[in-house]
Amino acid sequence: MSVVLGTVAMEPKGEYSAEAYYEKLNTVLYNDSTYMAIKPSHNILPTDTEYWQFVAGGYESGSTLERPTSNIMVGKLYFDTTLGKPIWYNGTNWVDATGTQV
Repeated sequence: MSVVLGTVAMEPKGEYSAEAYYEKLNTVLYNDSTYMAIKPSHNILPTDTEYWQFVAGGYESGSTLERPTSNIMVGKLYFDTTLGKPIWYNGTNWVDATGTQV
């Protein structure tokens, strides 16, 4: 015998807002990416992995000097317009498709 306890699903909340209160399983858009709350939060950026989980995302672009420098997810894709190519964050450095630090 099985008991149905209800449906569990992510709940889209649109663009992230520092003023909003988020509950577990709420999803938001932030910097061209989707994040899901893994516990309740208020005024905590979606890049904070204690409260949010990265779900899917696009990429940012800009010059070498405009690259993100904090709260960067491993595997983050960034199109560097100075270099004219996509690069990824490996947890320590930005690297190109060959793994060379850029």
